[in-house]
Amino acid sequence: MFSNLKEKIKSKTEDFSIKDKSTELWDKFYPKIEETVINGFLDIAEDKLKNEEDVKLVIHKVYELLPTLVRLTLSREFFVEKICLHKEKILEKVISVKNERQLDENKMLDMPETLVIEKTNNSND
Repeated sequence: MFSNLKEKIKSKTEDFSIKDKSTELWDKFYPKIEETVINGFLDIAEDKLKNEEDVKLVIHKVYELLPTLVRLTLSREFFVEKICLHKEKILEKVISVKNERQLDENKMLDMPETLVIEKTNNSND
């Protein structure tokens, strides 16, 4: 009787410890995790970012890109749950990064003409 009780207490304590470790690891690696998730979402069309199923599909794929230590410690379910909690903030950052990239691309499209003209003028010297 007491051995059963002891085993139940032990299993509950171990579960609690694993959850604590997962949360601790999540907090430690969150900046890297967030960066990986944002990069995973960058190639996704904005209309798909609003679809819950598409977002979860990407989150599952991004999980595979995490460092091995993180994947070994954080379960896929824990990861998906945490990312879904932070989804709005992450999607705002994704849109912000996309906008910055678009501005950079527009600047780059304007620059080559100037560079070509300068190079042509310099080659005549």
